[in-house]
Amino acid sequence: MTTAEGTDRRTLLRTGVAGLAALAAGAVLTPAARAAGDDRDLPMSPLALWLRGAPAFVRDGRLFTDLTGDRDPERWVLTAQPQHGPDMFTIERSDRSGVGLVVPEDEGQPVAVRPLLVMPSYPPHYPPNELFRITPADPARRAYLVTSALSDDAPRHLARSRVEDLSLRPKPVFARRALDGEQPEPVEIRFA
Repeated sequence: MTTAEGTDRRTLLRTGVAGLAALAAGAVLTPAARAAGDDRDLPMSPLALWLRGAPAFVRDGRLFTDLTGDRDPERWVLTAQPQHGPDMFTIERSDRSGVGLVVPEDEGQPVAVRPLLVMPSYPPHYPPNELFRITPADPARRAYLVTSALSDDAPRHLARSRVEDLSLRPKPVFARRALDGEQPEPVEIRFA
């Protein structure tokens, strides 16, 4: 069920309750698995990102969370990018249109959703603001830390603003650094 690459959704579904228990116990969630005797990656089923209990969606080329439940969560696919290091992923829309999450240079700007830039090489290379390290934070809650590869100093995690208005309007998602003593905000990753 688990390999060096992790656990894929097909394996979890085939193993039923035992597979779900493995995921809850902290099995590494990967975007692809290798077919027997084949070195091609098989795509993973779409996922939804949730921040503070609210699903993420795209509006005007930016990532927001929906507090009212009026919108369906945006569907994403995590694509492993091992050429950039362990646990490195691009987060793309599930329609595989080449559109994905892009972290702006300015920490005060919301995360953008736009076409990903791919360097002309094999394997493909992506700029650091399109890469994310995804590590388990709380396996029982399917919570993961989603960290941008953009900076080498203090890591920038996907999170909502520290201070928000009390309205139910959609809230933007940022890639921000944790303050001294502050715990990074985990992102819940659910199968869509």
